[in-house]
Amino acid sequence: MTDFDELESTYEQMVDRIDSLGLLVYPRLVRIGQEAPRVVWGMNIDWQGFIDLAPKVGASVVYLCPLTLVESDLLAADDSEEPDPADPLIAHIGKIYELIAIYVAQGVQHRLSMETTWWADANDVPDETTGPDSDAELQRLLEQALREDWVRKIVNDPRYYGARSAPARSWAMQEILVEFGVESDESSSWNPTSRLAYALDEDAESMLDDVRAQIEDRALSEIPEMVALLAADNPEWWTWRVTMREQKAKRFVADRYGWAMPAVAAEVARRQL
Repeated sequence: MTDFDELESTYEQMVDRIDSLGLLVYPRLVRIGQEAPRVVWGMNIDWQGFIDLAPKVGASVVYLCPLTLVESDLLAADDSEEPDPADPLIAHIGKIYELIAIYVAQGVQHRLSMETTWWADANDVPDETTGPDSDAELQRLLEQALREDWVRKIVNDPRYYGARSAPARSWAMQEILVEFGVESDESSSWNPTSRLAYALDEDAESMLDDVRAQIEDRALSEIPEMVALLAADNPEWWTWRVTMREQKAKRFVADRYGWAMPAVAAEVARRQL
């Protein structure tokens, strides 16, 4: 169980601790292939011990990433423009809900996560009795998912990697699973189907940054082609202001890749042939 009501002060303390040890702080997550060894330190353990070990094992950089709750995280799966005003998480918009620290030493990634109590409570999984029949069905589905590489297919689906929020990704997960032949189960909130989705989503989330990086790299390499297509479809393209071209580019990028990449759209709008 998490003990953190807030993580802002913890983040500042970690930055100071890392600096005092002569290490560098990089404020993003490190991307590393899934085949690399990983040591997960668990949730909310002594972060001082985690940081203090870094120089002892030869790490010189600590990747420290605060995840901050934004309004888009609370949008419903139906792409509503506004979050539900009754959502208790609205009071925490702008606050850090999870703090992830990573360093790499001798080819091994060391990872520590800390989350707040209000975030953990909002994402708490119902504690329901599943029973042997339910467990057997879940095991069957997990084995099928492994054989057919469902996680890779899910995370490479534009509906999943292009979703704007965690709820939207969960919605996309359910749609894709139905297409894989997994029947929707309304018998309880914690049935084999929902347990399967929860397990697969955890793995898919761990691959999401890498997949999005690959999609973004591909999009950046195709910018000249996109500019040419937009200019051909819009004869007044070169007379438009950059802001107008950027709005058009965002829609084009979203349609083409299933994900509106602001940095790519901005580059398309400013590119000259």
